[in-house]
Amino acid sequence: MHALNTCNQGTVLKLIKLRHDKALRKIEAAVLDGQHSHLVLTCDARNVPRSKHPLAQHLSRIPTWALPPGCNPSSVPDMCLIGVISKPGVVAPTRRQRNASWIKIVEVKYAPDLEVHGAARDQASEQHLTLAKDLRDYGWGLVEIYPVVVGNAGTMPTDGDVALQALGVSAADRLKLLSQLAVDSAKHTAEVITARLNHVPLQPSQASAHEGAPSAPDGPGPAPDPDGEQPATTAPNSVADRGAHPPDPPDAVHSAACADTHVDDGTSLVSVGGHQLALD
Repeated sequence: MHALNTCNQGTVLKLIKLRHDKALRKIEAAVLDGQHSHLVLTCDARNVPRSKHPLAQHLSRIPTWALPPGCNPSSVPDMCLIGVISKPGVVAPTRRQRNASWIKIVEVKYAPDLEVHGAARDQASEQHLTLAKDLRDYGWGLVEIYPVVVGNAGTMPTDGDVALQALGVSAADRLKLLSQLAVDSAKHTAEVITARLNHVPLQPSQASAHEGAPSAPDGPGPAPDPDGEQPATTAPNSVADRGAHPPDPPDAVHSAACADTHVDDGTSLVSVGGHQLALD
Protein backbone atom coordinates (compact mmCIF):
# COMPACT_ATOMS: atom_id res chain seq x y z
CA MET A 1 0.00 0.00 0.00
CA HIS A 2 1.25 3.41 -0.98
CA ALA A 3 0.55 5.06 2.40
CA LEU A 4 2.58 2.44 4.28
CA ASN A 5 5.76 2.51 2.21
CA THR A 6 6.15 5.42 -0.22
CA CYS A 7 3.84 8.25 0.87
CA ASN A 8 5.55 11.66 0.84
CA GLN A 9 3.02 13.43 3.05
CA GLY A 10 5.04 15.04 5.87
CA THR A 11 3.72 13.25 8.94
CA VAL A 12 3.46 9.89 7.20
CA LEU A 13 6.94 10.16 5.67
CA LYS A 14 8.39 10.90 9.11
CA LEU A 15 6.71 7.81 10.55
CA ILE A 16 8.06 5.67 7.70
CA LYS A 17 11.63 6.88 8.36
CA LEU A 18 11.27 6.35 12.10
CA ARG A 19 10.03 2.79 11.57
CA HIS A 20 13.09 2.00 9.47
CA ASP A 21 15.68 3.64 11.73
CA LYS A 22 14.24 2.24 14.96
CA ALA A 23 14.57 -1.22 13.42
CA LEU A 24 18.21 -0.49 12.56
CA ARG A 25 18.97 0.58 16.13
CA LYS A 26 17.51 -2.66 17.47
CA ILE A 27 19.55 -4.71 15.01
CA GLU A 28 22.65 -2.70 15.96
CA ALA A 29 22.10 -3.45 19.66
CA ALA A 30 21.70 -7.16 18.92
CA VAL A 31 24.95 -7.20 16.92
CA LEU A 32 26.79 -5.41 19.72
CA ASP A 33 25.56 -8.10 22.11
CA GLY A 34 26.69 -10.86 19.77
CA GLN A 35 29.91 -12.64 18.88
CA HIS A 36 31.09 -9.91 16.48
CA SER A 37 30.75 -7.02 18.94
CA HIS A 38 34.51 -6.36 18.75
CA LEU A 39 34.43 -5.66 15.00
CA VAL A 40 33.82 -2.41 13.10
CA LEU A 41 30.08 -1.76 12.70
CA THR A 42 28.32 1.06 10.85
CA CYS A 43 24.64 1.96 11.24
CA ASP A 44 22.92 4.64 9.14
CA ALA A 45 19.98 5.49 11.42
CA ARG A 46 20.10 9.29 11.45
CA ASN A 47 16.42 9.88 12.32
CA VAL A 48 16.66 8.42 15.82
CA PRO A 49 19.06 9.12 18.72
CA ARG A 50 22.42 7.41 18.84
CA SER A 51 22.68 4.05 20.54
CA LYS A 52 23.58 4.14 24.23
CA HIS A 53 25.14 0.69 24.06
CA PRO A 54 28.62 0.80 25.66
CA LEU A 55 30.17 -0.77 22.55
CA ALA A 56 28.44 1.51 20.03
CA GLN A 57 30.91 3.05 17.57
CA HIS A 58 28.61 5.75 16.16
CA LEU A 59 29.69 5.19 12.56
CA SER A 60 27.08 5.88 9.89
CA ARG A 61 29.35 5.41 6.85
CA ILE A 62 31.97 2.90 5.77
CA PRO A 63 35.36 4.25 6.99
CA THR A 64 37.56 5.72 4.28
CA TRP A 65 40.34 3.24 5.10
CA ALA A 66 38.06 0.41 3.97
CA LEU A 67 37.41 2.03 0.58
CA PRO A 68 39.62 2.35 -2.50
CA PRO A 69 41.60 5.64 -2.52
CA GLY A 70 39.45 8.50 -3.80
CA CYS A 71 36.34 6.31 -3.87
CA ASN A 72 33.04 8.14 -3.52
CA PRO A 73 30.60 5.35 -2.56
CA SER A 74 27.67 5.07 -4.94
CA SER A 75 25.37 4.08 -2.07
CA VAL A 76 25.20 4.08 1.73
CA PRO A 77 24.27 0.74 3.32
CA ASP A 78 21.90 0.66 6.27
CA MET A 79 24.45 -1.40 8.15
CA CYS A 80 27.92 -2.72 7.48
CA LEU A 81 30.00 -5.16 9.54
CA ILE A 82 33.70 -5.19 8.72
CA GLY A 83 35.97 -8.04 9.80
CA VAL A 84 38.47 -5.70 11.43
CA ILE A 85 38.85 -5.23 15.18
CA SER A 86 37.40 -1.92 16.29
CA LYS A 87 39.84 0.23 18.24
CA PRO A 88 40.85 3.91 18.33
CA GLY A 89 43.01 4.91 15.40
CA VAL A 90 42.40 1.85 13.26
CA VAL A 91 45.26 1.49 10.77
CA ALA A 92 44.19 0.75 7.21
CA PRO A 93 44.67 -2.97 6.62
CA THR A 94 47.10 -4.07 3.95
CA ARG A 95 45.84 -5.79 0.82
CA ARG A 96 46.84 -9.16 2.26
CA GLN A 97 44.85 -8.40 5.42
CA ARG A 98 41.85 -7.26 3.38
CA ASN A 99 42.05 -10.37 1.25
CA ALA A 100 41.80 -12.50 4.40
CA SER A 101 38.87 -10.53 5.79
CA TRP A 102 35.28 -9.72 4.83
CA ILE A 103 32.56 -7.08 4.74
CA LYS A 104 28.87 -7.83 5.30
CA ILE A 105 26.32 -5.29 4.03
CA VAL A 106 22.77 -5.24 5.41
CA GLU A 107 19.80 -3.41 3.86
CA VAL A 108 16.40 -3.19 5.59
CA LYS A 109 13.18 -2.74 3.60
CA TYR A 110 9.44 -2.79 4.34
CA ALA A 111 6.83 -4.09 1.92
CA PRO A 112 3.24 -5.40 1.68
CA ASP A 113 3.16 -8.81 3.33
CA LEU A 114 2.33 -10.66 0.10
CA GLU A 115 5.32 -9.03 -1.62
CA VAL A 116 8.12 -9.60 0.90
CA HIS A 117 9.84 -11.92 -1.58
CA GLY A 118 9.32 -9.55 -4.51
CA ALA A 119 10.54 -6.11 -5.57
CA ALA A 120 11.56 -4.95 -2.08
CA ARG A 121 13.86 -7.93 -1.62
CA ASP A 122 15.33 -7.49 -5.09
CA GLN A 123 15.96 -3.81 -4.43
CA ALA A 124 17.66 -4.55 -1.10
CA SER A 125 19.85 -7.16 -2.78
CA GLU A 126 20.78 -5.01 -5.78
CA GLN A 127 21.04 -1.53 -4.24
CA HIS A 128 24.71 -1.88 -3.27
CA LEU A 129 26.06 -4.06 -6.06
CA THR A 130 28.35 -1.31 -7.38
CA LEU A 131 29.74 -0.62 -3.89
CA ALA A 132 30.28 -4.34 -3.34
CA LYS A 133 32.23 -4.59 -6.60
CA ASP A 134 34.43 -1.62 -5.63
CA LEU A 135 35.20 -3.27 -2.29
CA ARG A 136 36.06 -6.59 -3.94
CA ASP A 137 38.28 -4.85 -6.48
CA TYR A 138 40.08 -3.21 -3.54
CA GLY A 139 41.02 -6.63 -2.25
CA TRP A 140 38.41 -7.53 0.36
CA GLY A 141 38.23 -11.31 0.34
CA LEU A 142 34.47 -11.62 0.79
CA VAL A 143 31.76 -8.99 0.34
CA GLU A 144 28.19 -10.13 0.93
CA ILE A 145 24.81 -8.35 0.84
CA TYR A 146 22.03 -9.45 3.19
CA PRO A 147 18.47 -8.17 2.63
CA VAL A 148 16.11 -7.89 5.60
CA VAL A 149 12.52 -7.39 4.42
CA VAL A 150 9.68 -6.89 6.91
CA GLY A 151 5.99 -7.07 6.00
CA ASN A 152 3.75 -4.15 6.93
CA ALA A 153 1.64 -6.46 9.10
CA GLY A 154 4.63 -8.28 10.54
CA THR A 155 5.52 -11.04 8.07
CA MET A 156 9.19 -11.98 8.52
CA PRO A 157 10.86 -14.00 5.72
CA THR A 158 13.76 -16.28 6.63
CA ASP A 159 16.14 -13.75 5.04
CA GLY A 160 16.03 -11.77 8.28
CA ASP A 161 17.22 -14.74 10.33
CA VAL A 162 19.99 -15.47 7.81
CA ALA A 163 21.21 -11.86 7.97
CA LEU A 164 21.22 -11.71 11.77
CA GLN A 165 23.08 -15.02 11.96
CA ALA A 166 25.73 -13.66 9.59
CA LEU A 167 26.06 -10.63 11.89
CA GLY A 168 26.84 -12.88 14.84
CA VAL A 169 23.51 -12.64 16.69
CA SER A 170 22.67 -15.70 18.82
CA ALA A 171 19.67 -17.91 18.02
CA ALA A 172 17.77 -16.77 21.12
CA ASP A 173 18.40 -13.10 20.39
CA ARG A 174 17.45 -13.57 16.73
CA LEU A 175 14.08 -15.03 17.69
CA LYS A 176 13.46 -12.22 20.17
CA LEU A 177 14.51 -9.48 17.75
CA LEU A 178 12.57 -10.79 14.75
CA SER A 179 9.43 -11.08 16.89
CA GLN A 180 9.90 -7.51 18.09
CA LEU A 181 10.40 -6.21 14.55
CA ALA A 182 7.18 -7.95 13.47
CA VAL A 183 5.17 -6.46 16.34
CA ASP A 184 6.65 -3.00 15.77
CA SER A 185 5.76 -3.14 12.07
CA ALA A 186 2.13 -4.02 12.81
CA LYS A 187 1.88 -1.15 15.34
CA HIS A 188 3.47 1.22 12.86
CA THR A 189 0.93 0.24 10.21
CA ALA A 190 -1.90 1.37 12.49
CA GLU A 191 -0.09 4.66 13.21
CA VAL A 192 0.49 5.39 9.51
CA ILE A 193 -3.10 4.65 8.53
CA THR A 194 -4.36 6.95 11.30
CA ALA A 195 -1.97 9.72 10.24
CA ARG A 196 -2.92 9.29 6.59
CA LEU A 197 -6.64 9.44 7.31
CA ASN A 198 -6.12 12.73 9.10
CA HIS A 199 -4.88 14.21 5.79
CA VAL A 200 -7.43 12.77 3.36
CA PRO A 201 -8.48 15.21 0.60
CA LEU A 202 -11.89 14.92 -1.03
CA GLN A 203 -11.94 12.76 -4.15
CA PRO A 204 -13.09 14.48 -7.38
CA SER A 205 -16.40 12.59 -7.30
CA GLN A 206 -17.15 13.96 -3.84
CA ALA A 207 -16.15 17.49 -4.79
CA SER A 208 -18.52 17.37 -7.77
CA ALA A 209 -21.33 16.17 -5.56
CA HIS A 210 -20.80 19.09 -3.21
CA GLU A 211 -20.67 21.54 -6.08
CA GLY A 212 -23.90 20.14 -7.58
CA ALA A 213 -25.88 20.32 -4.35
CA PRO A 214 -28.97 22.53 -4.56
CA SER A 215 -28.49 25.98 -3.12
CA ALA A 216 -30.94 28.38 -1.51
CA PRO A 217 -33.00 30.30 -4.13
CA ASP A 218 -32.15 33.92 -4.76
CA GLY A 219 -34.66 36.68 -4.13
CA PRO A 220 -36.30 38.45 -1.23
CA GLY A 221 -36.92 36.62 2.02
CA PRO A 222 -40.39 35.79 3.41
CA ALA A 223 -42.90 38.65 3.59
CA PRO A 224 -43.42 40.24 7.00
CA ASP A 225 -46.50 39.21 8.99
CA PRO A 226 -49.39 41.71 8.68
CA ASP A 227 -49.72 41.80 12.48
CA GLY A 228 -46.13 43.00 12.80
CA GLU A 229 -44.60 39.74 13.94
CA GLN A 230 -41.43 38.63 12.19
CA PRO A 231 -41.65 35.31 10.37
CA ALA A 232 -39.85 32.41 11.97
CA THR A 233 -36.39 31.90 10.55
CA THR A 234 -33.94 29.05 10.85
CA ALA A 235 -30.59 29.74 12.46
CA PRO A 236 -27.77 29.46 9.90
CA ASN A 237 -26.09 26.68 11.85
CA SER A 238 -29.16 24.79 12.94
CA VAL A 239 -29.81 21.14 12.15
CA ALA A 240 -32.62 22.05 9.76
CA ASP A 241 -30.31 24.33 7.77
CA ARG A 242 -27.77 21.55 7.31
CA GLY A 243 -30.17 18.74 6.55
CA ALA A 244 -32.11 16.11 8.38
CA HIS A 245 -29.12 14.77 10.26
CA PRO A 246 -26.46 16.69 12.20
CA PRO A 247 -22.87 16.27 10.97
CA ASP A 248 -20.61 13.66 12.48
CA PRO A 249 -18.35 14.89 15.27
CA PRO A 250 -14.72 15.68 14.29
CA ASP A 251 -13.49 12.36 15.65
CA ALA A 252 -15.97 10.32 13.65
CA VAL A 253 -13.38 9.70 10.97
CA HIS A 254 -11.55 7.41 13.39
CA SER A 255 -14.60 5.41 14.48
CA ALA A 256 -16.58 5.16 11.25
CA ALA A 257 -16.74 1.80 9.53
CA CYS A 258 -14.50 1.43 6.48
CA ALA A 259 -15.60 -0.05 3.18
CA ASP A 260 -13.31 -0.89 0.27
CA THR A 261 -14.48 0.00 -3.21
CA HIS A 262 -12.80 -0.18 -6.59
CA VAL A 263 -12.99 2.13 -9.55
CA ASP A 264 -12.42 1.35 -13.21
CA ASP A 265 -8.73 2.24 -13.18
CA GLY A 266 -8.00 -0.40 -10.51
CA THR A 267 -7.49 2.10 -7.69
CA SER A 268 -8.72 0.93 -4.30
CA LEU A 269 -10.71 3.49 -2.35
CA VAL A 270 -11.38 3.28 1.35
CA SER A 271 -14.40 5.28 2.49
CA VAL A 272 -13.97 6.62 6.00
CA GLY A 273 -16.25 9.13 7.68
CA GLY A 274 -17.52 10.43 4.34
CA HIS A 275 -14.03 10.74 2.85
CA GLN A 276 -12.38 8.45 0.35
CA LEU A 277 -8.73 7.51 0.65
CA ALA A 278 -7.05 6.28 -2.51
CA LEU A 279 -4.73 3.35 -1.87
CA ASP A 280 -2.23 2.54 -4.64
